[in-house]
Amino acid sequence: MRDDECVKAISEGINDICTHINTTRLRTWDKLDEMTHKELDELAWELNVLWYNAAGTLEQKREQIRTSDDVWRTLGTRYAVEMVITQLFGSGTLEEFWEYEGGKPHYFRVRLSDPSVLTPAGETEFRRVLEIVKRKSQLLDEIRLELKTQFNAFIGSVIHDVSYEVMDSTIERHTWPS
Repeated sequence: MRDDECVKAISEGINDICTHINTTRLRTWDKLDEMTHKELDELAWELNVLWYNAAGTLEQKREQIRTSDDVWRTLGTRYAVEMVITQLFGSGTLEEFWEYEGGKPHYFRVRLSDPSVLTPAGETEFRRVLEIVKRKSQLLDEIRLELKTQFNAFIGSVIHDVSYEVMDSTIERHTWPS
């Protein structure tokens, strides 16, 4: 190939073009932690992250962009749904119809712990995102909100044995240790 004049001309042309390109501006993924809201929004648009939450925090936006390829690769699976729900709403799990009592085929339910889903805007956003990442043949049966509280409970017990001996004056009793 080194003797081919066409290959030489193409190589020289590409080298000439590459010398005028600022390659430091092309580095995106290693600069993700330094990007602003506006830059992350633009990158999400370029990557076609349809479930992207533009109102989220910087960390949420970065995590959505980092995992976007993973979600696209597994779109329509339980894994993708749970990943997106966890990123946007804290924590959440998907239960298929056979995993809960009364479930019908092609239905599922979602268990969440974020009360923001109870607001009309929160529910609308949740349903929008869910419609994008779930399998189209699956139908949402219900959204379960499970709030958990933690508290410390202290339990103690004391065993107190009360007994007495009636001693006869004629019988001598010894107890151990003496």
